[in-house]
Amino acid sequence: FLITHLLLREAVHSGSFSLGAFYLRRTLRVAPAFIAYWIFVMVLARVVDYEFPSGQPLASLLYANNYYQALYGDASTPLSHTWSLAIEEQFYLLLVVVVIAAVHTARPIRTLTILIACGWSASIVVQLLANWPQYQLEFSTITRASELLAGSALAVLLHTRAEILTRVSSLLRPVGIAAMTVIVLLAATTDYDPPWLLHGGYGALSLVNAALVTSL
Repeated sequence: FLITHLLLREAVHSGSFSLGAFYLRRTLRVAPAFIAYWIFVMVLARVVDYEFPSGQPLASLLYANNYYQALYGDASTPLSHTWSLAIEEQFYLLLVVVVIAAVHTARPIRTLTILIACGWSASIVVQLLANWPQYQLEFSTITRASELLAGSALAVLLHTRAEILTRVSSLLRPVGIAAMTVIVLLAATTDYDPPWLLHGGYGALSLVNAALVTSL
C-alpha cells in the first residue's frame, strides 16, 4: 500500500520519478538493519558452532531465501524468516517495472489498475489450481503476490477516489473492528500453513487486511 502510494505520487503525478533514488531509499531503509542482523547471526553461529544448511546464508543475503525454502523446505534456522523480506524486495522490483510501464500509456491509472487486478487474479488462480508441494505454495512470490497486490489495489483506489472514504465513513469503524477480529481469531486458532490458507486463503485474507487498512 505504502510503496504503491509513493510510486503513484512520484511517477504518475509529479513527473520527477527517479528509479535510482527509489531503489536507494529502499536499500537504505532495509539493508543496514538486515545486514547487521545477518552478520550478528553468522558470527554467533561460528561462536556456538552452529551450521546452517548449505547455501541458505547466501540466499538470505541475496533476498532469495523464499525460493531456497521453496526448493529445500523450511529448515527452521535463525535466517528462515527472511523469506518474507525476500518476497517484499522481489515485489518492489516488479512493481516499479509495472508502474513505469503504466506511466508510458495513454491512461496510466487505468492501465495500472488492470495490471494489478490481473496480477491478483493470476496469483489466486495459481493458489487454487497449482499442484505444487507445500513449500512451493508457501514461499513462492507468485502465490504470495495477492497479499501485496491487495495493498497496491487499495492504494490506487484511495489515490484516485479519495471521496469514497467520506461516503462510507459510518462503516469504517465497524468494518475495521470486524477485520481485526478476524485476523486475531485466525492468529489464535489457525496453524501457519493449513491447506485452505495456501489454496486461496491468504488471498482472501488480503482483502480483510485491506479493509483494516482502509478503516485506519
